[in-house]
Amino acid sequence: MVADNAPQQVRADVARARYEAWLNLTDPILAPDVDLKPYRTSPAMIERKQRTEAIREAIQNMLLAEQGLRVERAQATRIAIA
Repeated sequence: MVADNAPQQVRADVARARYEAWLNLTDPILAPDVDLKPYRTSPAMIERKQRTEAIREAIQNMLLAEQGLRVERAQATRIAIA
């Protein structure tokens, strides 16, 4: 999907980096016998929520770019056929 599109590769890298940062933040929650109290504080939950939203935003940007390319290619095809 992005091998021939450097800006899209950057968007993919951003999405991956944001996901990995979120995963590093949330992974300890799954540890056995972990004390969940610090993870249930409002600041901790807000931070995780903001990171999740940042991941969604990065993926949405990728999808919008792909949709734009699809529209451009469809238009080029229509012009070529006409």
